Amino acid sequence: MAPKTVKKVIKDTLANLSKENFDDFCDQLADRRVEPQVKRNRVEGKSFLVVADVLVSTFTEERAPGVVEDLLREIDCHKDADKLVKEIAGLDSKPGSSDTAGPSAGATGVNTMAEGDRSGEHFVDKYRARLIDRVSNIEAILDELLDKKSHHTGEL
Repeated sequence: MAPKTVKKVIKDTLANLSKENFDDFCDQLADRRVEPQVKRNRVEGKSFLVVADVLVSTFTEERAPGVVEDLLREIDCHKDADKLVKEIAGLDSKPGSSDTAGPSAGATGVNTMAEGDRSGEHFVDKYRARLIDRVSNIEAILDELLDKKSHHTGEL
């Protein structure tokens, strides 16, 4: 049997939701105001297979589990969210697995504290080295930070 992938875990999670919870999940996903956003027509009335593909293609295998977890918690599907987190963590611990499963809620940009981290360690501090390794467009990030700083201080 082939090893489970992040996409497969997400597909299984969505497949196990009731129709009502799946519809709520899709509605929350379409209403999400954090970039990148998913257009409603990409998920409304679509199957769990299509929605899982949209999640992974939009957020990458790294960030999609955190987005799914956040949305499940927003619709009060905490047991499903906990199961997802456990299965994703299991992918990381299997011998020979690649580092495809990322941090959960903090990776979405919604919650900057690492989910379930009792020490209160900030997401950026906890995953600093991994974040640095993955940054490829430094100039755009610096421009954005400088732009935000000038708006806050009134400088031009």
